[in-house]
Amino acid sequence: MFPKSLKRGRMLENVEIFDFELTDTDVSLITGLNRDERTGPDPDEMNWVPA
Repeated sequence: MFPKSLKRGRMLENVEIFDFELTDTDVSLITGLNRDERTGPDPDEMNWVPA
């Protein structure tokens, strides 16, 4: 999803978000964050939605 903007300068800034690369070390660090557990409400239970 791309952010909406009517200003050309902002549109160009939004596209520039893709001008980076992750190193193998970066990917390993990010992968290491996975704990195979949910950090938010369980959508199957919906007990977090006010009645």
